[in-house]
Amino acid sequence: MNYWVFVVVDHAIGKSKVMAEDVLRSRVKKKFWLLSDRSPHLRDIKEGDRVLFYVGGRKGKKFQGCATVDKAPRPLSEEQRRVMIDDYGGRHVYIVEFRDVKFWKDERRIEDYLGLLSFIKKPKNWWAYLQRGVIKIDKGDYELIKGR
Repeated sequence: MNYWVFVVVDHAIGKSKVMAEDVLRSRVKKKFWLLSDRSPHLRDIKEGDRVLFYVGGRKGKKFQGCATVDKAPRPLSEEQRRVMIDDYGGRHVYIVEFRDVKFWKDERRIEDYLGLLSFIKKPKNWWAYLQRGVIKIDKGDYELIKGR
């Protein structure tokens, strides 16, 4: 089993902006995540893996939920492409489906975990470790954040 952080940030659509938290809520409600063909670890994500959701962007910088991968990444069908409202820019061509999705009510701000997470080697530059869309973490980091 693998452990992941899936990162979502604010999305620009023309001159307007969709906040990362709104994108996350939409995806959590639908129990899926969209990935591009250049997403890190695309081929490593498997059924049964555990995921934490991290919200970046202006109002983010926090972990907001968790889930279990129900179906490993697979290409979007043409029908799925037509109905995916949060496929901003059309660069997402893979879908990961979830089960056991939980959206946390309490805030789990990244600042509260700096110096405790093994995947963040330099806490002063924590933001650099969360710039990729998919980040592999260890079980200890997963349990620390989820178990709060």
